[in-house]
Amino acid sequence: MADSMSVLRVCTLFVFFHVCWSDSAVQILNDASFEHLTQASTGATTGDWLIVFSFTERDPECERCKKADEAIELCQQE
Repeated sequence: MADSMSVLRVCTLFVFFHVCWSDSAVQILNDASFEHLTQASTGATTGDWLIVFSFTERDPECERCKKADEAIELCQQE
């Protein structure tokens, strides 16, 4: 169990570093913007996407959610 958690942490860090130094901007996907931004309806889905589900709005006291949101915001600023 500890080994799988370590692997998960390493993979998560890798993804965050990849996102931080990639050329793409952070996009907010919702029901209104998903089809347009990803072009899923045409099948022309190009590029890499990292989907992050944030629950900060539901639980404002969640420390892990706050840290994840801060990391995403840092990536967006760069």
